[in-house]
Amino acid sequence: MLLREQHLFESDHLATLCAAVLLQPGPQSLQEVSLLITAAGPDNPVAKSLAWEGISAFAPSLPAHQSHSLAHTRHLPEEDEEIDDGVVVPLDFGQDHLSSHDLADMALTLEEQFEQNGQTLLLTEAIRLRRKALSAAPRRTRDLHLDLLATTLQMQFEAGVSHKKDIDEAIDLHRKALAIRADPHPQRDVSMVDLANALRCRFDHFGRRKDLDEAVEFLRKLLAIQPSPHLNRLECLNSLAVALQNRHDNYGEEKDSQDAIQLFREALALHSPENINRTHGLCNLANALRSRFGDRGNVENLQEARKLFQEAVDMTPTGHPDRGHTLNCLGAVFLAQFGISGDTSNIEESVRLHRKALAHYSPHDPDRSTILNDLADALYARYYQTNNPRDINESVDLHRECLSYFPAPHTSRAGRLHNLAVSLQFRYETCSGNHETDLQEAIELHREALILHAVPHPDRHKSLRNLADVLKVRFEYSMDQKDIDESIRLHRESLQLVPSDSDSLRLASAILMRFKQWKDPQDLAEALQISRDSLARCPPVVPGRGQYFNHLGVVLCISFSHTNDIRELEESIKWHREAVQAFPLPHSSHSNALNDLAAALRLRFLHDKVKNWEDIWEVIELHRVNLGLRPHSHPSHSTTLTNLANAFYDVHGDLEDIQEAILLHNEVLELHPAPYADRALYLGNLAACLHSAYTHEQSNIEHLHQCMARYKEAATYASAPPTIRFEHATSWAQTAMRYPETRTSALEAYQVAVGILPQLASLGLDLQSRLRLLASTASSAVGAGAADCALSCGQPGLAVELLEASRSVFWTQALKLRTPLADLHEKHPKLAVEFEKISHGLEQAGLRNREGSSKVVLEADGERCRDLNEQWTNVVRSIQEKDGFRNFMRPLGIETLQKVASRGPVVLISPGDPEAHALIVQDTGVQSVPLPFLTPNRVKYLSDSSRAWISGSQFDFKELKTNRGDHNVDRLVWNREFQDPRTKEQLLIDLLSALWSEIAHPIISRLGLQKSTKPGRLWWCLTGTLTFLPIHAARIIGESPDCVSDYFISSYTPTLTALLNPPSEESPEFPKMTTVIVPNAPNKSYLAGAQAELAKIKGLVPKQWKHTVVGETAGATMDATTTALENCSIAHFACHGVQDPVKPLNSGLELSDGRLGITELMRSTTSIGDRAQLSLAFLSACETATGDSSTPDEAMHLAGAMMFAGFRSVVGTMWRMDDSDGPKIAETFYKNLFNSQPSESPKLLESAPALHSAVRKLREDTEVTHLRWAPFVHYGW
Repeated sequence: MLLREQHLFESDHLATLCAAVLLQPGPQSLQEVSLLITAAGPDNPVAKSLAWEGISAFAPSLPAHQSHSLAHTRHLPEEDEEIDDGVVVPLDFGQDHLSSHDLADMALTLEEQFEQNGQTLLLTEAIRLRRKALSAAPRRTRDLHLDLLATTLQMQFEAGVSHKKDIDEAIDLHRKALAIRADPHPQRDVSMVDLANALRCRFDHFGRRKDLDEAVEFLRKLLAIQPSPHLNRLECLNSLAVALQNRHDNYGEEKDSQDAIQLFREALALHSPENINRTHGLCNLANALRSRFGDRGNVENLQEARKLFQEAVDMTPTGHPDRGHTLNCLGAVFLAQFGISGDTSNIEESVRLHRKALAHYSPHDPDRSTILNDLADALYARYYQTNNPRDINESVDLHRECLSYFPAPHTSRAGRLHNLAVSLQFRYETCSGNHETDLQEAIELHREALILHAVPHPDRHKSLRNLADVLKVRFEYSMDQKDIDESIRLHRESLQLVPSDSDSLRLASAILMRFKQWKDPQDLAEALQISRDSLARCPPVVPGRGQYFNHLGVVLCISFSHTNDIRELEESIKWHREAVQAFPLPHSSHSNALNDLAAALRLRFLHDKVKNWEDIWEVIELHRVNLGLRPHSHPSHSTTLTNLANAFYDVHGDLEDIQEAILLHNEVLELHPAPYADRALYLGNLAACLHSAYTHEQSNIEHLHQCMARYKEAATYASAPPTIRFEHATSWAQTAMRYPETRTSALEAYQVAVGILPQLASLGLDLQSRLRLLASTASSAVGAGAADCALSCGQPGLAVELLEASRSVFWTQALKLRTPLADLHEKHPKLAVEFEKISHGLEQAGLRNREGSSKVVLEADGERCRDLNEQWTNVVRSIQEKDGFRNFMRPLGIETLQKVASRGPVVLISPGDPEAHALIVQDTGVQSVPLPFLTPNRVKYLSDSSRAWISGSQFDFKELKTNRGDHNVDRLVWNREFQDPRTKEQLLIDLLSALWSEIAHPIISRLGLQKSTKPGRLWWCLTGTLTFLPIHAARIIGESPDCVSDYFISSYTPTLTALLNPPSEESPEFPKMTTVIVPNAPNKSYLAGAQAELAKIKGLVPKQWKHTVVGETAGATMDATTTALENCSIAHFACHGVQDPVKPLNSGLELSDGRLGITELMRSTTSIGDRAQLSLAFLSACETATGDSSTPDEAMHLAGAMMFAGFRSVVGTMWRMDDSDGPKIAETFYKNLFNSQPSESPKLLESAPALHSAVRKLREDTEVTHLRWAPFVHYGW
């Protein structure tokens, strides 16, 4: 019918007619638009332009290929136009003759159509028309067109289809319009409001507080000149209130929230009860009250908000354009009320209202996305309550649909990405099957959101926090170290941008989770401090205060497990009880509070020697209540089952309790099939219960076999972290050792445990962390137990292999990064280069200094180190797959280890139960020598007494009197009375006598050695606490004196591997010796003997040698010292040495400008030059071979560090040396060393005999005590 009215094409109503057609979307309207194009002809460009915009409006409803074709056709040029490839050419259709008014009307029509269907091409065309209108506008209306163009640009910016330049231009245009509308222009107030709203919009997207503050300032000034009943006061009130509320939401200023609510109330009062626009005022005020409830927890605010929203709903009958909005707002209030009450009627009403609201929006309405999002949130909350999977599935689907309304790079896309990611994450955590694709997609969505929230976006901190949270979840399931490290780093970055106590708890939770895996005390201390600080800052009336109670209680409970400070546990229980009170039923956090309270009470029950049975009965009752709150479909159901099972196991009253615990643990395992990371924990719990059942009913051997099987599965479970697997492997080994029928299983368990040790000291950790983990796992005890087990199975060779693999793990790991690669370079040069590159990076990363760096920097460094470790592991695996390199980086077998004994036997002493053993490694085989007097208690006493004078303290016999039988003290002190005062010299003599009779003599007898003036070599490789014993000086005095030095020359070695590649017997081509003397180190006593020692050395070094002296004329600084060490053959130090008992890596040599510690030495020797030149290091200083009591098998002393640096032989001291002895020992030592023909070519392999001679000469001086000659020791070749 339209086509019959031909006169319309010649009238001024043409644009209106086209707009009317286009405002009726649908297939029929599209057909009429096409007819209009044909009928209008080339002389009617307006109709043609508008028609094409109509086609754009319908493009989403067409098939993809048709939609693309239409879009392409829309931008085709006329036949006489040129077109560049790939360039879209907008068509003008001859609009130049139209007035600014007509152009503005056309733009307005397109904007109205955009608001209906959301087609952003309409805005692009509208902006083009607005620009033409501004160009054509007369001066008197220029201000109007400036404002109109600015408003449309802001509309396009808020639609998310443009960049920052649009909002920047809009603000600039508003400023120009405001400048034209100088006071008292009647439209000046309009410009001020528009400019303020544009500034607020830019703040919303880019977070510059200056914009928001300027907006508030404009609006306050405007409000001051618009007293009631000014016509524009209402708009100004609303704009100012919105800006203030926005500032409160971002910066937490309480007064802003109060002022916003007051302004909204005044604005609402300006609406009469019958005014239909009153609904906007009701909703504004209600939303502000709802926000205040979220901040302050005042239920009255939420109740008033509900009342206001209900009034708004009542004012918007069906068909009203605002009814959908009001229904949705009311639904959100019901959701909030459900959150505080747990009343299911509230969540049901919320879902119902959101569904009704959704029915008011067509698929093309952009506002539909808000309703989709809120309905999805309500279904998410209902799923948490009912566990109906249909709710979470629909929530995910709705969030997906909502996201489709915000294509990249829409400015609101990031928020929708987050919402979908949260639903996917929750579905992964709670639904059976745990589809990993959900979690992976959630992480990818959060990463995309973070990219969209680039610096300085005001919501970047939220995206950082959200990604951190989901990475923490993945870590819980996969135990991938990189995930938790990245999570912590992201949390730190988030808190740097916007500090928040609730987000601080998130950081503390992630740090605590990492502590559980790697046991870094710094992590535990930080988590505890954050938890305390956050609670201290939390206002008393905040509704979520209970989470602060609960979190602090959890951290204190874990801290107690490591400090054993009962005060921490009592405080933990107090806070958990507070949390239960803060989260009464039916609060969703009530069950978590009950669970954590039960955990703390159980720990107190287990700790108390006198059992408080009320604690364990309360624990059982709490878990029974929780089972009712966590039905089978609840995501924490299995956790409650495990905890209840453990409580029954703790009761241990009868077999029935244990059997019930076994049933519960089996149920948990069924709910956690592989690859759940927590499955290893549940397997270990079940194994412990099965063992307990066997102890109650030993006739049921199946319980014991099942116990071994479960422990084995837990210890070898690939998804569990190494700390957990190691714990289960040691439990398996210790349990299996108790029964003869499982001794073979024990040996397998120990092999598994020893194999995990290098993973605990991962190259992805810094040096201090590696050492700490080795100390916390008591690795030396595992090695000794493994050897003892192998010996009990008649396998001494395997015992040696296990001892070798379990000791000096720290140095072995570090040396892996310096492995010679001649064969690999020859056969696989690319792999060799890659290995060397990654190894160098790992070594530098491991040596990083943690002090003085920010937490964020430390986290980033840690992530890089872990990433390099993964690369290193992969390249090692690739090398092992090559022919001839199968054993690359693998533990050595006994056939290889025996080769080290080609120049003399190596004797390993390993503590055992009931007795220790000596393992004598010779090139012909291994033999075991029982040492029956070395019981576990005896070993402890000997090592305790040895450490007494190493640390310089007097040994206190009074403390040992009550344990006389345990320590066999009378044997050591030769039946003298305890009250007799003992000097250090007397005690040492008695100790050396005990070492002779209980260790050295049985070994000498087995080897059949005789006294000799030219004794051979023997290497000691002591393990466990025996490493502190001066076995090289063992002797007896009296009528028939005897001394080990009469039978062989003693040397020590941290491992057999250290002796595998002896140095060349040829003298260095360019011999160089470096002597470092520091007689007057800061804050240390003066060493008068240092200068004398240097004088002796100078007179003995052959003239052909290059002799560099550091410290003779200028200070011996660390830089000068490390530089002088490059390419030297002999390094001699005459200075103070210190063994740090707290931080062994800080042990070192005192130089002029500080301490050259083990860490610094390792760092400096990464570029020490040709290590083939390094032969001998002489440490004429105190305590250079003392070692660390927490890691006795790690050779954590300077002598060990020097061997790591590349020196094949090291002379050191086990305790303080006398300053006057340094020159004496040095003179005799170097006389013997350089006593060769020719003298400039000394046999550097003769350093051990040279020290042997020097000590013998010192010992022959009758005035020299045992304390003076015995500390000198030789390491290596």
